[in-house]
Amino acid sequence: MNRITLLLAALFPLLSFAAAPAQPFELREGDRVVFLGDTLMEREKDYGYIELMMTLRFPDRNVTFRNLGWSADTPVGISRVSFDWPKGEGEMFRQLMEQVKQVQPTVVVLGYGMASSLEDAAATEMERLGAPASSPAFDSRTRKAGED
Repeated sequence: MNRITLLLAALFPLLSFAAAPAQPFELREGDRVVFLGDTLMEREKDYGYIELMMTLRFPDRNVTFRNLGWSADTPVGISRVSFDWPKGEGEMFRQLMEQVKQVQPTVVVLGYGMASSLEDAAATEMERLGAPASSPAFDSRTRKAGED
């Protein structure tokens, strides 16, 4: 089981609470909103739709927005280490958490999906096509948790 699966398994119980909030979402005075995720969130810096809708919904609130989205990123933070693959998923996740910690958000908008949803399928397809097991792309998608 890889770290992404473990992360999602840990977060799944929390998602059930998010699905039926006791009270409506509201930005508060002084909130620091972080957009975190893959290409969907990274492109928010170009289009600004989510930030605009939040700002229009709460026009009287002084809110700060920061975008930490990276193209093709995963919940482990795979895009953040660039060509530093040998350090493993533990270092990727550490860098992701360090970046979030520096901003000190009070609200985090998560937008992971496309790249993460295709990881297992890509590894299966690479294996079917006979990709060498030493391929960095293959290794990063098939490494088990704790094998960093």
